[in-house]
Amino acid sequence: MNPTQRMLVGATGESEVVVTPELTVGYRVPGMPLVYGTPFMIWLMEVASTNAAAPYLPGGLGIGRHRGERQASCGDARRTHGDGDR
Repeated sequence: MNPTQRMLVGATGESEVVVTPELTVGYRVPGMPLVYGTPFMIWLMEVASTNAAAPYLPGGLGIGRHRGERQASCGDARRTHGDGDR
């Protein structure tokens, strides 16, 4: 049986975070308001959706979770690093 067949429409999951200055737009971009940053909100929604799906999946893992990070070398603090760095 496919484990997702047991999932209920309307299943809910929760996650919460205390918004600190480090999680705000203004912390990252001077002059912007100190409001909760969208990337952090998306992460929080991903955690909540994983919590909703966990009871229905083997091992409680969320759908599509994968950790594939690797650090090829130490980053230079004097330059900008982005997604293109390998």
